[in-house]
Amino acid sequence: ALSFYNICEWLIKEEGRINDIDKLSYIGSPLFCALIGEEILDFLGPDSLGLMLHDFSENELYNRNRQRTFEYLLDAGARVDNIRVHPRFDGTPLSRALRVNFGWGLLLERGAILDQMCLEEIGELIKGNVALAESFLLAVSDKNLDDDIRSK
Repeated sequence: ALSFYNICEWLIKEEGRINDIDKLSYIGSPLFCALIGEEILDFLGPDSLGLMLHDFSENELYNRNRQRTFEYLLDAGARVDNIRVHPRFDGTPLSRALRVNFGWGLLLERGAILDQMCLEEIGELIKGNVALAESFLLAVSDKNLDDDIRSK
């Protein structure tokens, strides 16, 4: 979540934690954490980590490492299908990526399937960010549609 790319890489390569790549913890799966980035601090609250809230999003190194961390998790085999990525919140990797406007293009490229949660997110986006909703819909291809969604 804090985009410590090198630690993520080390855990997967050196420690052989590839089996944990989709494991749910109380803060979500590794992919969920990479998707929401610094917003994880909002979920946990500043007191639980003993950290002051910082705006990491303006930091170019943070943004670059966030992207690298996300890509590394996908390259290591993190699932992009319609799995639960957080124990308390509904949402799949693609719907969460759309909600935070990060990583959805790469998920679509990797074959993530548009689901009902994504349709709901698009419905919300149309109310406030039509350009993002349009960009997302234009990026969706046939490989991202299952029969239920295609019929809609």
